[in-house]
Amino acid sequence: MWLTRDGLPQNSVRALVQTRDGYLWLGTWGGLARFDGVRFAVFSGANTPALRDSRITALLEDADGSLWIGTAAGGLIRLKDGAFEAYRSEADTSYEERSRWQIRSIARGRDGALWIGTSGGGFRRFKNGRFSRLLMDRHVVRAILEDRSGRLWVATSSGVLEMSWIEPETFRIERQLLPDHLVNGLYQDAAGDIWIAARGGLTRVHGDRVTTFGQAQGFPADAALSICADRDGNLWIGTSGGGLVRMRGERFDALTARDGLSNDVIPALFEDAEGSLWIGSNDGLNQLRDTRFTVVTAREGLTADAVTSVLPAADGSLWIGTDGGGLNRLRDGQIAAFTTANGLVSNYTGALFEASDGSVWTTGDGVVTRLARGKLRVYSAADGVPKGFVSAIAEDRDGHIVIGGEGPVRELKAERFVVYPGQPAGIEYCYSMRRDRAGDLWFATTGGLVHISRDGYRVYTTKDGLPDNGVHSVYQDAAGTVWIATIGGLARLRDGAVTSFAKAGSLGEIVFEILEDNGRNLWLNGRQGILRASIAELDAYAAGTRRDVPVAIYGLADGLKSTEYNGAYIQRPAC
Repeated sequence: MWLTRDGLPQNSVRALVQTRDGYLWLGTWGGLARFDGVRFAVFSGANTPALRDSRITALLEDADGSLWIGTAAGGLIRLKDGAFEAYRSEADTSYEERSRWQIRSIARGRDGALWIGTSGGGFRRFKNGRFSRLLMDRHVVRAILEDRSGRLWVATSSGVLEMSWIEPETFRIERQLLPDHLVNGLYQDAAGDIWIAARGGLTRVHGDRVTTFGQAQGFPADAALSICADRDGNLWIGTSGGGLVRMRGERFDALTARDGLSNDVIPALFEDAEGSLWIGSNDGLNQLRDTRFTVVTAREGLTADAVTSVLPAADGSLWIGTDGGGLNRLRDGQIAAFTTANGLVSNYTGALFEASDGSVWTTGDGVVTRLARGKLRVYSAADGVPKGFVSAIAEDRDGHIVIGGEGPVRELKAERFVVYPGQPAGIEYCYSMRRDRAGDLWFATTGGLVHISRDGYRVYTTKDGLPDNGVHSVYQDAAGTVWIATIGGLARLRDGAVTSFAKAGSLGEIVFEILEDNGRNLWLNGRQGILRASIAELDAYAAGTRRDVPVAIYGLADGLKSTEYNGAYIQRPAC
């Protein structure tokens, strides 16, 4: 969201439009703002003499690229090629002239004329720099629309009038709808239906059939203020106090301040060229767009928002470890929780692992827990679990459970954890471990990458080309290449040779986890957020045929709730 602290001239956003040059324009009670996605340029009476009144009520882009600006008491202004021009006579103080100044709404006609609705002076037609005579004088025209058949729809404080034209300044009222209802907005959808936003709800006009959706029909607000359709055919409605409402079919879903909107009063809506929905509220500007990431939180049923680990199981379940909420299992859209009430030693869950027999293992501070067929088995110091946090767990080629944390790696034999044979001396801390397709184990440690094979062990360090000896995790891709996440960035191990990407831009930052997708891309988790890089481009950089590696970085704007990674331990990616 954007507020005055971010550069808005005033927090009440009354009108929105995007011009063909890509800028988003906002009308507020404190001036006109142009937004490039980062910064606001503000135009008001203080720096733009044509804006005698900085209260902007309506915005419209014309066919020639002109931006038409309606003000509360300063008349009609055109912005064309960087110049503002006011259409008012300062010398003429007649009622006829002054009634033009109080603009409430602007709409474009099929012949290029503008329809101007005013606050108490009815409406009039504007073409070639000239206003027609007043029509429906003494009425507040809150919205106006010329439909694709040429009919004019006029929204007032006492209903909607549908009109047909006999000649340029003579009209016939065909019907009046919603008498005694204050009407705020009008919209024609792709099918030709007219939608009316009014006190009492939302109304659809389909030929002679008029259908109103009020609270009894599921509309979740007392009044609708604004309407906009998106490219997927969804109808979006801004309400007075009920937030933003999406209508699909005849079903309504609401987004409110509890979901992140800055305010629940929404007088302006606009979908831009990229498909983002811009939301003007009584307290700031909001943007709603499709995001690349869907976040599962406590709102969706998790027992805690702080997620420490994830594990995809063979049966299709997703196991989710949390900090404070125990262990969660997501299956078929339903979340089940396992906590201290079910026998867990703690509601803090460390690493997760599924063994070849289908049992699920979880680690913690001085404990390892096995969950099989609904029963828990807790291993502690009495069973050989070392003191301190157990951060890593895997299974070797012989089916033994292997754990790591502080000190040497251990394996489970005869229901007791003992020091794993064939490992180098002096392992201080093991962040994570993984078994490759050949059955070898890889330990990511504070002293480098340890490879355990039938032939013994080998330790890879900075002497071999690693960016840093602090190795967080290791991943073997579909081609058999080993990728290494370190404190100093990404590295590749292929045919016994290490290649560092420490100087490849953001790939030289700290990396925690690595995962490959079906498109031969690596996904990395670091302090910047989530990163994606092509394996082909990484290989080209390593071969010296590229000077850099293009990296996509995903953060809050892509749907992430946070870019902070839980680094208490490193767990293999879940997909």
